[in-house]
Amino acid sequence: MDKHTIKRAVELCLAVYRVTDKFPESEFLRCKLRGLSVAVIESVVYKISYPKKELRVLFLCFDVADKQGWVDSRNYEILKREYTKLCDKITMPLDRFDKLTRSKLGALNNNFGVSNRLTERQKVIMDFVKNQEDGVTASVISKAIKKSSRTVLRELKILLKNEFIMRRGKTKGAKFFKT
Repeated sequence: MDKHTIKRAVELCLAVYRVTDKFPESEFLRCKLRGLSVAVIESVVYKISYPKKELRVLFLCFDVADKQGWVDSRNYEILKREYTKLCDKITMPLDRFDKLTRSKLGALNNNFGVSNRLTERQKVIMDFVKNQEDGVTASVISKAIKKSSRTVLRELKILLKNEFIMRRGKTKGAKFFKT
């Protein structure tokens, strides 16, 4: 993602922090809005996915906060408009991506056709997983790429969510396979 888009996401997050400073200290909605604005940044920076769910919940929380009357309604409308602009900008390449089918993507290259969307760590994990015919556990991946098990599990969760890999099993012994 280009630096300008990341900078804009951070600016919007800071705007949410400024608006929520006017909320009561113990208000749950204050933490929820801040957390959602950070989740949008994560989606933009790490190119995880289009932050559709985060935006829907963020906008609903804006509506609830608006009804409370802690801040002028125009602040929420401006934030909604700016978040929509930001997400429209980041989805342009994703729209083209969504039009390709999974099978066409697999034929594009050996990195499942979306190597420009994966982080370096995710690429390493994908390369390791695709070379394991019988599947591989998270702990084996962790040792092989010399990263903590927590880091590997976080990356595997992203890869699973975006259907780059599949999992068989639910416990620590679960094995991961290429799709």
